Amino acid sequence: MAKDDLQRAIEDDDVEAALARLAACPELARVTLKRGRTYLMDAAGLGEEAARLVTALLEAGADPNARSDDAMSPILSAIDANRPPSEGAKVIEALVLGGADVEQIGPYGWSPLMFAVERGGWEEVEALIAAGARVDGRYPADSPLALARGATLLSMAKGDERKQELLRGASAPER
Repeated sequence: MAKDDLQRAIEDDDVEAALARLAACPELARVTLKRGRTYLMDAAGLGEEAARLVTALLEAGADPNARSDDAMSPILSAIDANRPPSEGAKVIEALVLGGADVEQIGPYGWSPLMFAVERGGWEEVEALIAAGARVDGRYPADSPLALARGATLLSMAKGDERKQELLRGASAPER
């Protein structure tokens, strides 16, 4: 099987075809693509059933903490996906079970929890907190998002009562 077959299945959001291709050629789980991306990063951003493919890639030896040239990781790809946050939470849980570091810093110096507070749903915030993500961090002072500069996670969750409730429940600082 060619690696392009796996990429095509992932791009088509065809989890069954991707699983079949991976079963036929498990070494594809360890391939690095253009700009440092991996199939695991791409699979983490799929729609429903992404967690099944993520688990299969991890079992085949994919690195749960791989970083692309732009500092993205599988866990950040899961948060940044265009799908229901409940599916993102399942992917985060699969990645954590596979050894993903919930504190791995990504673009802008943001942790996965910072990304989830800003871009994700409450389900993804909850999954990260349950996995042990630190809730006492501050967004970097040089953050490209002016509103985030030096802000706490709780202040960035302003306007989302469920995220605020989760953060407060985990003892996130107000200031």
